[in-house]
Amino acid sequence: MKSMFVIEKKIIMNFFNYAQRVNEECIIRIDENEWHIRVMDPSDISLIDISMKKENFNEYHLNFDNYNDTELKIAVNVEDIYKGIKKLGDPVVINIDESKICVGDANNTVFGFLLLNTDLYRDDWKLPDIYHPLSFKMDGILLKKIIKNAKDVGDYVKIETIDSNKIEFSSSNLEDMEAKYRTVLERDRGIKEIDYKERGKAILSLGYLYPVSRAFGKKSIVETHIGINVPVKLCIEDMGIYIEYFLAPVKIEDEKKYTVPPMDFNKLKTMKRIKTIKKFIENYRGCYHYSYKIPIEILNILKYEERKFLENVGKEINGYLVIYQ
Repeated sequence: MKSMFVIEKKIIMNFFNYAQRVNEECIIRIDENEWHIRVMDPSDISLIDISMKKENFNEYHLNFDNYNDTELKIAVNVEDIYKGIKKLGDPVVINIDESKICVGDANNTVFGFLLLNTDLYRDDWKLPDIYHPLSFKMDGILLKKIIKNAKDVGDYVKIETIDSNKIEFSSSNLEDMEAKYRTVLERDRGIKEIDYKERGKAILSLGYLYPVSRAFGKKSIVETHIGINVPVKLCIEDMGIYIEYFLAPVKIEDEKKYTVPPMDFNKLKTMKRIKTIKKFIENYRGCYHYSYKIPIEILNILKYEERKFLENVGKEINGYLVIYQ
């Protein structure tokens, strides 16, 4: 029997857009409450789970061939369907029978796509149950911009906490580990909410994260969950569509590649100390994981603005101002 659905173009495009960012072919499960996709990328690095509730549709007519069926399970090329819907007007009408899925509009423009063999695909992955000590929420459009800036200069993005109110994003290549891009967001200044139980850090491949971020809409909200050496989870709400995206981090065998030992200012003469600190302040946002251990008495020689800046980014420990970037 044929099933028929009517939905706004922007919503159904959004649904297929997220799926195609991970895998161009997948299974769609349709029941009386929602459309659902769960698919892993071909290299088994990332997993996406997408659900779109019945309330998003203008019309929702689901029919089964067998009386005992509770869901419709089809395999499709989501990339081809996305391209077809892109050429249609609004709203989009979707018809599904035993062999094909047809998408059309009020102007009688119709594209038909053969259904794929569901036996050749799987969607039975269990969502990882992982402890993430850090989570933060922000606008998807801002995160999209940060990831785009990182992708322009590097292959990886590093996300970690500076403290319970600040999140740092930096981009580099694994070969030289020199930061090409860096930005820090704070609670209520880019970060809407932070749930901080303990420090979190992850290095992610932009080859996987960047394509998914391109789907983030202008009104999307992204909640990022991070641990240490565990998959990162992005929970995305975008135009009534709910997405959970899991991405395995890059495992670093030698953590020293990512840091430079603290600079001991006691070994520098006074003027050299001042020059080094001033240079540090000038290049603060462009530096990558340099750490500084500055005797507190040195701060009194600096200008007021310079001293306040260092006090804001550092932490006093045993007579030293310690700064980790």
